[in-house]
Amino acid sequence: MEEKSFNIRDAKPEDCAAVMRMITELAAFGKREDKVENTTEGLKKDIFDSDGLASCLVAEYKRPGNDKSEVIGYSVFYYAYSTMKGKGVFMEDLYIMEEFRGRGYGRSLMKRVAQIALEKGCQRMQWEVLGWNKPAIKLYESVNSTDLTATEDWHKIVLSKEYFLQFANNCLYLIYCFGAIKAHKIMEEERFNIREAMPEDCAAVMRMITELAVFENAEKEVQNTTEGLKKDIFDSGGLVSCLVAEYKRPENETSEVIGYSIFFYTYSTWKGKVVYMEDLYIMKEFRGRGYGRSLMKRVAQTGVEKGCQRMQWAVLGWNKPAIKLYESLNSTDLTATEDWHMITLFKEQFLQFANN
Repeated sequence: MEEKSFNIRDAKPEDCAAVMRMITELAAFGKREDKVENTTEGLKKDIFDSDGLASCLVAEYKRPGNDKSEVIGYSVFYYAYSTMKGKGVFMEDLYIMEEFRGRGYGRSLMKRVAQIALEKGCQRMQWEVLGWNKPAIKLYESVNSTDLTATEDWHKIVLSKEYFLQFANNCLYLIYCFGAIKAHKIMEEERFNIREAMPEDCAAVMRMITELAVFENAEKEVQNTTEGLKKDIFDSGGLVSCLVAEYKRPENETSEVIGYSIFFYTYSTWKGKVVYMEDLYIMKEFRGRGYGRSLMKRVAQTGVEKGCQRMQWAVLGWNKPAIKLYESLNSTDLTATEDWHMITLFKEQFLQFANN
């Protein structure tokens, strides 16, 4: 009887007012209602007029004696990318109205997201949770997910709109020292270049992805290949983008690829479109020259051009050189300040959950 009263379906434009109301309720539950900048019209545009930026499912319930169902929950999700694993799905929000909790509706809604992602070729499922949200954590533990913040010390970092725009628009040369070494830095700049990746760069980028994984003690996690990377960047309809940094040595006529950044566009139900920097890497020989910051800046500039409201990434808590760079940009560690945890359902558990 209860099962017949409950249904999950794709959201329609006319659902956006109800979904926006629940987004605000969810923010209030997390004591973050002052952070919500989105509107019903903005949500409608982002879901239905943004070339697949975000997707939304709604849960509806028909009360006994009523002819019409009412929207009682929602999930907003989008497709993400891991340079080690490939395509994944990120569940931005999962919400069921308080009156209807404890009936398995949240788990059913989450399962439908997983099933859709599996159909789209995803390799894993990710989301975030506040450390004090025990009911949600209990649900997530029941599906054998892994808390990467607790187990590997991954931190969620955000460059809010003000500092994101400031970083993207600042003069490039402000990152360099002044005085006697300025001429040397300008000469270095002439040898250094950032450009969009080309298919022939993928072997070098894949090598550096493996180098980064080794640095992060995660080399066993790398399942991607050069051909897979090439397909994901150039044949996936804009799922992921890649910039490469190249350097021309004084004795060489051609430049060599010495770094890369892989990024994609995500969605915040509170803020709107976001640029997510999956990887930022400069070969060890070329560090300490400002190249990593320049590469990161180019990602930010691209994000601004695409209408993004902020920039996000993740960092391991022990990676002090990277953290020092990020702190210099006025970024915020939301894991440290607000206790956000990064949760992952790895491939085996993801498939088990979707197919169960």
